[in-house]
Amino acid sequence: MTTLEQVPPDLLRSLGLHKGDCLTVMDESPQGYLIQITKAVDFPEHPPNMECRRRAALARFAAGAVVQQQHSQQELEGARYADLRAKHLKLLPYRMRLFFDTHILIDVFLNRPGKPSSLQVLNASVTPGNEGWIAWHTLSNGFYTMRRETKSLAEAKRFIRELLLWCNVATVGTPEALTAERMNLPDMEDAMQMAAATACHSDFIITRNLPDFTTSAIPALAPEEFLLRYPP
Repeated sequence: MTTLEQVPPDLLRSLGLHKGDCLTVMDESPQGYLIQITKAVDFPEHPPNMECRRRAALARFAAGAVVQQQHSQQELEGARYADLRAKHLKLLPYRMRLFFDTHILIDVFLNRPGKPSSLQVLNASVTPGNEGWIAWHTLSNGFYTMRRETKSLAEAKRFIRELLLWCNVATVGTPEALTAERMNLPDMEDAMQMAAATACHSDFIITRNLPDFTTSAIPALAPEEFLLRYPP
C-alpha cells in the first residue's frame, strides 16, 4: 500500500531530496531511523515491470480493430507467423528510437496486408532499451481513419488509448512548426512528421512512403528494409 504525506520543504532540502527521489525506511530504533535514498537519476529508464506493460499494451494494440477485413488465407497465416516470431525478437544491437509514420500503425490495427512486417518493427521498439515515437498529429489522423474505417467511436478511441500505453509522442511547438514550414515540401503533413522525428532525436523514420521522405534529416526505412538491417 502506498501512502502520501505532506513533508516540510526544509526537511526535503536538508536531505538533498528532489522530485522523483525515493526514501525507504530500512530500520527504526530509539536513536532514530536508518533510511535509504535512491536518487531519481539512479532509476532505470524502463524498469522491468514497465517493459512488461509496454509489451502487453502493444499486444492488445496488435490484436486490431473489431471489424471485418477481407484478406486471403495466405496473408492471415503470414500475420500469425509474424506475431509468433515477434515474441522471440532479439534485442537490437544498440539503443534505438524508432519514429512511426501513421500508416504503419494503421497497417497493424486494421489488420492490413502490411501488418506482418510492420508489427515486427513495432515489437522491436518495445524491447528493453528501445523506444517507439510518433508525431502529435498522428493521433488525430489515426483517430479519423479508425472512425471512418470501423464506423465505431469506441474502436477509434481504443486505437488512441492502446497506442499511448506503449508509444511516446514527440514534444513539438512553434519552432518545429516553423521548421516544417521552411522545408517547402508539397505536403505539410510530411514536413510535420520530419520535424517531429527530429525533435525526439529518432534514429529512423519507419514509413512506406519513402519518396516523401527523401529530404529528411532522419533516415527513412520501409519496415521490410529495417528488418533486413536488423533481422529478428
